[in-house]
Amino acid sequence: MNLKVQQLAKLPGYSITLLFLPFFLSCTLSNIYVQSVANNIVSEIIFNNGIPEKFEELEEPAEDIHKIRALIVLANSKLPQSISRNIIEHLENSRDFIDELFVITAQEHSLWRLVDKNHSLDSDFFPDDIVPLRSKSNSYLVNWPDLSLRSLAEVPLDEMAVAARKDGIILGVTSGFRTYTHQAESFARRVRTMGLATAEMLSARAGHSQHQLGLVVDFGCLTNAFARTPEYAWLAANASRFGFSLSYPRGYEQVTGYNWESWHYRYVGLELVAFIEKYFDGIQQYALEFIHDFVNL
Repeated sequence: MNLKVQQLAKLPGYSITLLFLPFFLSCTLSNIYVQSVANNIVSEIIFNNGIPEKFEELEEPAEDIHKIRALIVLANSKLPQSISRNIIEHLENSRDFIDELFVITAQEHSLWRLVDKNHSLDSDFFPDDIVPLRSKSNSYLVNWPDLSLRSLAEVPLDEMAVAARKDGIILGVTSGFRTYTHQAESFARRVRTMGLATAEMLSARAGHSQHQLGLVVDFGCLTNAFARTPEYAWLAANASRFGFSLSYPRGYEQVTGYNWESWHYRYVGLELVAFIEKYFDGIQQYALEFIHDFVNL
């Protein structure tokens, strides 16, 4: 991203920033539609408030700046045009997108932290609320010994499993929290047996696994035969009601960097899962990348 745009997005600044931002946007943003909307928003700010000497003299400077920041992120993203247009329409017509975004980022970082092939956790990252997986309500099955999860995710897992059992579905948990060391050993084993290229589509390198967050649950048999089961169908229809989101959906291998995993659900919380559904077509990776880029702009 152009350094001038980064600096402008962060300035507490002066009126010259507002006056010249449309010019900088037109020079640096590749998405013409986003560029046009950004210019309109900046023009509206000036029209409504005049040309202030400082941003703090604007009636709602923070909202205006955050809208511009969101537009900069959109214009430099690889989001499908339909998603970008949906977000832009909300930015133009209401405060909802920005308000919901800040509710999410005010929550614990791990809920919205981007962990993928390009963003990692430290080797000593270890959540302090890891608990053994033993369903208090006996609602779900634990398919492997010594599984654990953060209590932050285990409680809603139990609630979800209770609801599933009422519908005649028994969820079986096969994997949960994994340490950095565990993931390193798992990845190395896959490399030995199937080669590096295949291993990298099926498994994360140490530090790059969502499992290390302690918020991920793998259900069932850990193959996509799971997608032919009643458990899969129930989760696809209901997991979001409990704050769980499918991390690696079918057809998005180029987006996530991993093969489809019909069994891999990450707990992100009710607010973020709703945000993912409303603005990002249910694709977790799109939303987490956007939030990461917005916060770090």
